[in-house]
Amino acid sequence: MHFFHPEVQRRIRQCMMYFGSGLGLTGIMVGAMRNSTLPFTVNPWLFLIGSIALLIGTQVTDIQFNPIIKHGLWLGFMGSMAFTLVPLISMASMPIIYDALFATGFTMAGLGLVAYNSPSEQFLQWGGALGMALAGMLGIGIASLIWPNSPGLFSIWLYGGLLLFGAFVLFDTQKVIFNAKLKSQWDPINESLAIYMDAIILFQRFLIIFMGRSQNKK
Repeated sequence: MHFFHPEVQRRIRQCMMYFGSGLGLTGIMVGAMRNSTLPFTVNPWLFLIGSIALLIGTQVTDIQFNPIIKHGLWLGFMGSMAFTLVPLISMASMPIIYDALFATGFTMAGLGLVAYNSPSEQFLQWGGALGMALAGMLGIGIASLIWPNSPGLFSIWLYGGLLLFGAFVLFDTQKVIFNAKLKSQWDPINESLAIYMDAIILFQRFLIIFMGRSQNKK
């Protein structure tokens, strides 16, 4: 167990607060959209561009000088992530959703504790390898668009992505701790975004896996 300086502990708590709040807000928005009778249709390319713009806007906005704009962009990005989850969640039953939530929570907590209690910052050395693996996963995604019925590509995307973003949890957790120690200016929203995205992507893959198992039992 590490005992960090009180200021480092405060920074880490702030980051985890935004991480948890982001997941909670996403869940609330997903529930509202899922139960809404309003049609949620949008051009997927425009939506992708809008989501990326919100993410970049959130990251580049200074929380010290523009806190209201910063939080507004952050909320907008949470909404865009909720929007992407609605179609998938609408296809799943509540027990499967709960199983995916439990698996995601267990994975995030377990790997986060491993990274937090690691005697060295060894997972930060994985940055280059993880970046290359992420580029490879993007290539698999593009190949899946060309060959959409390939079970091999889908399995690599699904299970390979599960392993990849599990590794990212280790890396991103230690990155938060590293930045909390050394950065002169602290932005807890920016620091929470990577771990937030890890959780969202892991949840999506767990949900798809459990849905597939449920269908195979029928």
